[in-house]
Amino acid sequence: MGVYNPAIEHLSRERVLELQWRKLAFQLDHLFANNPFYAERFRAAGVKSGDITSLQAFTEAIPFCDKQDLLADQLAHPPYGLRLGVREDQVAMPFLTSGTSGIGQEAYGHTWSDALLAGTKYLEGPLWWAGLRKGDRIFAMAPVATLAFGLMVQETLRLAGYQPFQTFVMDSAAKLQMMQRFPPAAIVATPAHLARLSSVAREMGIAPRDAFPTLKGLFVAGQAYPAELGPRLEELWGTKLYETYGSSQGNGHMAATCELGAVRPDGGRGALHIYEHRVLLEVIDPDTGEHVAPGEEGMAVITTFEIEGSPLVRFRTNDRARYLGHECSCGRPWAMIEAGSIGRYDDMVKVRGMNIWPQVVDDVVFAGGLVDEYVATISVDDGGLEQIDLTYALLDSTAAQMSEDARRDLAAGLVKQLKAKTNVTFKVREVARTDLPVFEFKAVRWHDRRTSDLAKKVW
Repeated sequence: MGVYNPAIEHLSRERVLELQWRKLAFQLDHLFANNPFYAERFRAAGVKSGDITSLQAFTEAIPFCDKQDLLADQLAHPPYGLRLGVREDQVAMPFLTSGTSGIGQEAYGHTWSDALLAGTKYLEGPLWWAGLRKGDRIFAMAPVATLAFGLMVQETLRLAGYQPFQTFVMDSAAKLQMMQRFPPAAIVATPAHLARLSSVAREMGIAPRDAFPTLKGLFVAGQAYPAELGPRLEELWGTKLYETYGSSQGNGHMAATCELGAVRPDGGRGALHIYEHRVLLEVIDPDTGEHVAPGEEGMAVITTFEIEGSPLVRFRTNDRARYLGHECSCGRPWAMIEAGSIGRYDDMVKVRGMNIWPQVVDDVVFAGGLVDEYVATISVDDGGLEQIDLTYALLDSTAAQMSEDARRDLAAGLVKQLKAKTNVTFKVREVARTDLPVFEFKAVRWHDRRTSDLAKKVW
């Protein structure tokens, strides 16, 4: 569809690494001189200004930092910590991380320059590559609050001159009605919400591929999703699925699918190109700290090159990603991670000694396109045995046509497949769709009641 920045996208691999080093060297010099948080961390590690002379030396000498380091800094020097790097009156766009509340949220104070960068990164990647241009109408379905996702999208729409329709506060039916009135060129949402929107469209008798022929792409971010969901969404909506990976820590998006999209021709997962001219994103073995080989999974570690307000150096994100090397048929030389499968290490739950990844359960439950939603609850029974109760609801169209025998076969099949994938026997039960929550942003399907169950047994 077009190259946004030929000077960057047509670089050789060697020149990309050279550019990364030049930007990193400048950032390190700046942090040594102007950022008390990082200057002290570097000194504590025995690193002096000028010691780091290459990317390899950087990864060998500079220590990792993590969420607890940042929270301790914020607590000692509220609200942004000494790592802010600028005066507080220069903060123009604050981000707070999701997932926790209060003092457990990391705070990021970004300048106007940082805000412009956040918007530019989304524009210069998937939106432009998918063919979106000034004046195109974009329906954005992320909250514009203190989270990076919504604020970054809003800044992108302003910078690029798109027509913004901020519809997060509407229910799915109202969004679809609005889209019929104002045909969209793109939809930006989480995978869970896009799946929900698809389900509601079917209930309303709307065939999205016929109703919205102006669509140039569906754009998702925020969570992993089942491999089968991508092809189904593309077929239903009649357009390509694109994806981005980002966070508050990275000032918005740090990687994106190219014009090839998030779904390969064979239906498999596509690739996200890391914005290597903007960020150093390592994928490391969380135990050894070494970078993983292509095809292997590891933890994403962020070092930002251009952030003024709240820069990060070797921050362990706790995000789990599959590294894919740097060879793509689109010709861009940037390293890649797998689309659709980025999760959290702290999403993993241990039940009866087994490690269970919710994404694996998603893949089983949603395979075949029969189940609309599910919720899993981990508890402790009266005998002290851990168990997982999984309640699921069928799509309305499926529920209306499926016989009782077919329902029993589906439930038995889920138990068998889940046992094979996790080595744990789940208790599964079909319920009405109204008995399960509707996720308008990120899906929160897992609930752990073990601590409260055990507390009840203590006299």
